[in-house]
Amino acid sequence: ATEWRSIFYMLLIELGYREYIFSKSFENPPVNLKQYTEFKKEFNRTDLPSFPRIIVWIDEAHMIFNDSSGYHSRYSEFMDPLIKKARAFGIHFVFSTQRFVDIPGSIKSQAN
Repeated sequence: ATEWRSIFYMLLIELGYREYIFSKSFENPPVNLKQYTEFKKEFNRTDLPSFPRIIVWIDEAHMIFNDSSGYHSRYSEFMDPLIKKARAFGIHFVFSTQRFVDIPGSIKSQAN
Protein backbone atom coordinates (compact mmCIF):
# COMPACT_ATOMS: atom_id res chain seq x y z
CA ALA A 1 0.00 0.00 0.00
CA THR A 2 2.84 2.40 0.78
CA GLU A 3 4.32 1.78 -2.67
CA TRP A 4 1.07 2.77 -4.37
CA ARG A 5 0.81 5.92 -2.31
CA SER A 6 4.38 6.87 -3.29
CA ILE A 7 3.72 6.20 -6.97
CA PHE A 8 0.49 8.21 -6.95
CA TYR A 9 2.20 11.07 -5.13
CA MET A 10 5.06 11.13 -7.66
CA LEU A 11 2.54 11.17 -10.50
CA LEU A 12 0.74 14.11 -8.87
CA ILE A 13 4.04 15.97 -8.71
CA GLU A 14 4.70 15.19 -12.39
CA LEU A 15 1.19 16.33 -13.29
CA GLY A 16 1.68 19.60 -11.40
CA TYR A 17 5.01 20.21 -13.11
CA ARG A 18 3.56 19.60 -16.56
CA GLU A 19 0.56 21.77 -15.81
CA TYR A 20 2.85 24.59 -14.65
CA ILE A 21 5.08 24.38 -17.75
CA PHE A 22 2.06 24.26 -20.06
CA SER A 23 0.51 27.33 -18.43
CA LYS A 24 3.68 29.46 -18.39
CA SER A 25 5.35 28.58 -21.71
CA PHE A 26 3.03 30.18 -24.24
CA GLU A 27 0.72 33.19 -24.36
CA ASN A 28 -2.18 30.84 -25.14
CA PRO A 29 -1.41 27.67 -23.16
CA PRO A 30 -1.80 24.33 -24.92
CA VAL A 31 -4.73 22.16 -23.89
CA ASN A 32 -2.95 18.83 -24.20
CA LEU A 33 0.42 17.18 -24.75
CA LYS A 34 -0.01 16.95 -28.51
CA GLN A 35 -0.65 20.68 -28.78
CA TYR A 36 2.26 21.45 -26.43
CA THR A 37 4.59 19.47 -28.68
CA GLU A 38 3.23 21.24 -31.77
CA PHE A 39 3.66 24.68 -30.14
CA LYS A 40 7.24 23.85 -29.14
CA LYS A 41 8.05 23.01 -32.74
CA GLU A 42 6.09 25.90 -34.28
CA PHE A 43 7.68 28.52 -32.02
CA ASN A 44 11.10 26.83 -32.01
CA ARG A 45 11.10 26.57 -28.20
CA THR A 46 14.15 24.40 -27.60
CA ASP A 47 14.34 25.77 -24.05
CA LEU A 48 11.25 23.80 -23.00
CA PRO A 49 11.30 20.22 -21.75
CA SER A 50 9.95 17.37 -23.83
CA PHE A 51 7.41 15.24 -22.03
CA PRO A 52 7.04 11.58 -22.91
CA ARG A 53 3.68 9.92 -22.53
CA ILE A 54 3.45 8.00 -19.28
CA ILE A 55 1.29 4.90 -19.23
CA VAL A 56 0.52 3.47 -15.81
CA TRP A 57 -0.81 -0.07 -16.08
CA ILE A 58 -2.42 -1.31 -12.88
CA ASP A 59 -3.10 -5.03 -12.97
CA GLU A 60 -5.59 -6.45 -10.47
CA ALA A 61 -6.77 -2.90 -9.82
CA HIS A 62 -9.60 -4.09 -7.60
CA MET A 63 -6.94 -4.94 -5.00
CA ILE A 64 -6.00 -1.27 -4.74
CA PHE A 65 -9.53 0.06 -4.51
CA ASN A 66 -11.07 -2.63 -2.34
CA ASP A 67 -8.68 -3.16 0.54
CA SER A 68 -9.31 -3.38 4.26
CA SER A 69 -8.86 0.35 4.85
CA GLY A 70 -11.21 1.40 2.06
CA TYR A 71 -10.59 3.32 -1.15
CA HIS A 72 -11.78 6.74 -0.07
CA SER A 73 -9.65 6.94 3.03
CA ARG A 74 -6.46 5.96 1.18
CA TYR A 75 -6.42 6.74 -2.51
CA SER A 76 -9.08 9.27 -3.47
CA GLU A 77 -6.81 12.22 -2.64
CA PHE A 78 -4.31 10.88 -5.19
CA MET A 79 -6.32 9.07 -7.85
CA ASP A 80 -9.30 11.35 -8.42
CA PRO A 81 -7.27 14.42 -9.51
CA LEU A 82 -4.89 12.23 -11.51
CA ILE A 83 -7.61 10.48 -13.44
CA LYS A 84 -9.55 13.71 -14.06
CA LYS A 85 -6.65 15.80 -15.36
CA ALA A 86 -3.68 13.61 -16.27
CA ARG A 87 -4.79 12.43 -19.72
CA ALA A 88 -4.49 15.93 -21.21
CA PHE A 89 -0.93 16.14 -19.92
CA GLY A 90 0.15 12.78 -21.36
CA ILE A 91 -0.31 10.61 -18.27
CA HIS A 92 -2.59 7.65 -18.98
CA PHE A 93 -3.97 4.85 -16.83
CA VAL A 94 -4.94 1.32 -17.74
CA PHE A 95 -6.82 -0.64 -15.08
CA SER A 96 -7.09 -4.41 -15.38
CA THR A 97 -9.42 -6.15 -12.99
CA GLN A 98 -11.54 -9.24 -12.55
CA ARG A 99 -13.99 -7.34 -10.37
CA PHE A 100 -15.02 -4.17 -12.20
CA VAL A 101 -17.63 -3.50 -9.53
CA ASP A 102 -14.82 -2.74 -7.05
CA ILE A 103 -13.53 0.18 -9.11
CA PRO A 104 -14.97 3.40 -7.63
CA GLY A 105 -17.57 5.28 -9.67
CA SER A 106 -15.40 8.41 -9.78
CA ILE A 107 -12.70 6.39 -11.56
CA LYS A 108 -15.09 4.54 -13.90
CA SER A 109 -16.73 7.81 -14.94
CA GLN A 110 -13.39 9.06 -16.35
CA ALA A 111 -12.91 6.01 -18.58
CA ASN A 112 -13.47 6.27 -22.31
